Amino acid sequence: MITCPNCGTSNRATARFCLRCGQPLAPQPVPSASLRTGAPLPMLPPRGTLASWLTQVQQTVALAWQQGVAEIRAFYDEWIARHPVVTGTVIAPPQQTQVTIVVQGLFGPVPFSGGQSQQNGLLLQVQDARAASPVSVVLIGATQGALPQHGDDVYVWGQWDAGMNAYRAWRVQIAQRGGQPTGLELTTGRPMPLALLSLLLLALVLLACVCSLCARAVF
Repeated sequence: MITCPNCGTSNRATARFCLRCGQPLAPQPVPSASLRTGAPLPMLPPRGTLASWLTQVQQTVALAWQQGVAEIRAFYDEWIARHPVVTGTVIAPPQQTQVTIVVQGLFGPVPFSGGQSQQNGLLLQVQDARAASPVSVVLIGATQGALPQHGDDVYVWGQWDAGMNAYRAWRVQIAQRGGQPTGLELTTGRPMPLALLSLLLLALVLLACVCSLCARAVF
């Protein structure tokens, strides 16, 4: 019902004029079928929130894909091709530094960011045989083995980290020291392949959705 603002008479919700005094009335919206029958409404977020959420998901998946490709490439270089990512000469003594690590992935509610943490790092400057300028190599966490020295020829296994603008390494082999071959190595823990695991998890979720749709179509 709608009440006339002039005389207070109750009129139908769809009335355009007051039944008693003729005052023009603003028609009231008719409730939807779901409201009239008491059916629950779908719980969807506002349009802007949904669009923002989908954009964040798309960006997170893109970052995870790029990181996953880098992890697969690093695995191939180290274990299959036996090809180091950096081959060159140490041009400065190793330096201890603090490195900020950002962990991202698709675990939990998407998107998910694991936050930041600071860890001890070992920084090397290496003149790569294939690069015109020196490159930075960072080993993060506890290390074991022999520290490289100025003038050592080294082979480095790891992957490029755009955030640090350096190669994140987990294995440095000292090929020559003072012109003599050596079998010395410096190693640290390999980073957990969060991006690769996230992509596998996403693939399993998509596979489960496809199987569910196929089962509904059959039965």
